[in-house]
Amino acid sequence: MLEPVQLTSDGVYRQHLAFSPDGKWLAFTRHRALKTPSGAFRNQLSVCVAEFHDGPHPKLGELRQLTPDQPDYAPRLQPCWSPDGKKLAYVNIRLSGTDGQLDLHLMNTDGTGDAKLIGSPGFERYPAIAPDGKRLAYAATVAGEQSKSSIFVADLDGKNVTRLTNQGSQDECPTWSADSKRLAFNANFEGNQEIYACDADGKNVTRLTNHPALDVHPQWGADGRIAFVSYRDGGKDVCVMNGDGTNVINLTRGGGHHDDPAWHPDGKRLVFVSNRGGKFDLWLVAI
Repeated sequence: MLEPVQLTSDGVYRQHLAFSPDGKWLAFTRHRALKTPSGAFRNQLSVCVAEFHDGPHPKLGELRQLTPDQPDYAPRLQPCWSPDGKKLAYVNIRLSGTDGQLDLHLMNTDGTGDAKLIGSPGFERYPAIAPDGKRLAYAATVAGEQSKSSIFVADLDGKNVTRLTNQGSQDECPTWSADSKRLAFNANFEGNQEIYACDADGKNVTRLTNHPALDVHPQWGADGRIAFVSYRDGGKDVCVMNGDGTNVINLTRGGGHHDDPAWHPDGKRLVFVSNRGGKFDLWLVAI
């Protein structure tokens, strides 16, 4: 493993990172303080993309905001790419006073053609489109279970919704294996947030991590390894492991806040958020 390379230096907080299938673009949620009419500041979350300039000195290009600023500062977040690179799914939050409704939307990668994909009385979030382009996985609450969430899958047109987990727990962050046959996610089935995997139909659930600290936010890479965020070494670190949970490696040990790993399509590099340079920026590491 090589030392991480810093991609940005502007301190703009970006999260929910996602490389395009061709590796040329990075999508993310951008946080930005906007001044309200009263003079106070509110945080606006928007879906953005930036070109990834690869090579000996990789960096990100100019930021492009795809979702417009909202008069009520309602967030737009958690983008993910379709496997053909033509669409982005994301979470659209509609505010009503202090309440919000979370729906899944789908739009073109230039921000046009935005339309609701999945919406219900529950809260839908963490969309993940399968590499074969046939299904969408996501986490959602259901009526009467707002403090819990389950993993669901649906066709890419929002139809044929199927609930895969129903343990009365907090199940989040689904991610597909490269062959679209398995899903990994984090859940507290047994009291602590760990990483689990199951078949695409919800069967054969397997626990991949087993540690007293939290293990969350799995991301399955092209070579079968899973990146995830762990608190096991006293900080918030980015780790990788084999697809069966073996050979856990901490990539960012040394203090600080490291989060939101996303694989480059080559399966050999990860981008992540870190304050290792004194402010929150994006870093790239070869594994």
